[in-house]
Amino acid sequence: MTTFTRFITDCADSNASLRLGLRSEVLFGVTTQVISVGSEIEAAGQLVDALDICAGIPGIIFVNIAPRNGDARKWGNGVPFGHFSVGLTRVVTTIGEKTLSLVAKLGLVKTVNVLDIPTVCEWALTKSLIGMDEAKDLRTTQFRSLKFAPAVGNWISNRNDVPSTETPISDFVLPALSAEHRVWLQDCFGNLKTSRVARGLPSKIELENPRAGKLRFRERLSDVPDDGQPTWIVGSSGYGNRRFLELVVQGGSAADVLKLKTGDKIPTRY
Repeated sequence: MTTFTRFITDCADSNASLRLGLRSEVLFGVTTQVISVGSEIEAAGQLVDALDICAGIPGIIFVNIAPRNGDARKWGNGVPFGHFSVGLTRVVTTIGEKTLSLVAKLGLVKTVNVLDIPTVCEWALTKSLIGMDEAKDLRTTQFRSLKFAPAVGNWISNRNDVPSTETPISDFVLPALSAEHRVWLQDCFGNLKTSRVARGLPSKIELENPRAGKLRFRERLSDVPDDGQPTWIVGSSGYGNRRFLELVVQGGSAADVLKLKTGDKIPTRY
């Protein structure tokens, strides 16, 4: 039983959100929320936070970041889709390396079941789940997160024989990428959520940022002085007891002070 669906996607204008929401209700009988993201690394952070809140209950999270330009042209019609589970929560996602980088960093996923759309469509035809016209549409559609991803999510939820190739997540996310520290979200206050994990850090640390020198660390936002200086704190985002560090300015915007934005790399050291 699917108790919820969520879409994390770079295709989230009013028209796309309307159709994604209705598609979810038609297929799963549940209303959904569409979360707009502007990059793979933002999608990666949103996915971790969603999985943390879900705590493994039955449901499906759809993630779609699939540009067709630049290096992405090697894929033809966009980055392939795959799926994996954390508890009973299923994720159907494009398998870009940055999209998967944070579930890999936190060790939430060891393998991804990679989906080949033509193969899945041929299987669905043989199972009488779709007709020839729908199969052709699924193979060629520009809006795969509307047509293909929800359909395959529905099939996976109801049966276990959807064809896929189980692949180590390390094939997509190289160790060097997992070790990077980046801003994955600038929130509405100008706080910067980063991909640096706070678990195991000593009570007093200094992390170096090229634009600000050594930055102090405080456990909580309430411990940060009102002096306008950027500070590292343990943020609310992350999974379980592994929380991501955030850069904050008490009563101000760390993004403005540090001139950092979503996607920027943060060289750090003790």
